[in-house]
Amino acid sequence: MNLPQDIVTDDPQELALRQRLARRQFYLCITERTEREGDAMANLKPLMSAHLAWIAGLEASGVAFAAGPFRDHQDPSYWNGDGMFILRADSRQAAAAIADTCPFHASGLRRYKIIPWWMNEGSISLTVKLTSGQVVLG
Repeated sequence: MNLPQDIVTDDPQELALRQRLARRQFYLCITERTEREGDAMANLKPLMSAHLAWIAGLEASGVAFAAGPFRDHQDPSYWNGDGMFILRADSRQAAAAIADTCPFHASGLRRYKIIPWWMNEGSISLTVKLTSGQVVLG
């Protein structure tokens, strides 16, 4: 039997479950401020519009799967200036080349780490309301 590289079992139940895994390749880009002291927005604010436009461009082109800051709805004051985006790319090197073009990375205000990730399980709920033109993700 020719098994994918992540399968190290001969348990029929586990094999049946593993055969259904999505195994979609993505690349996580964990991005953090290089200057760890002080107000997170102080040095990021001048490039924030450029950063948001950059990530919106990646979204529009289908490269960005998801992106956002490390925030907490229960503690709105919490944000240290760090975040993450999930990229569709052909390789770790291609993902790094994309991350290099982020205005924060290009300016040296943030550094990043690329982590390969297989999306195996999960669910996404999407509601499309035709008469109002609303799309609700939840």
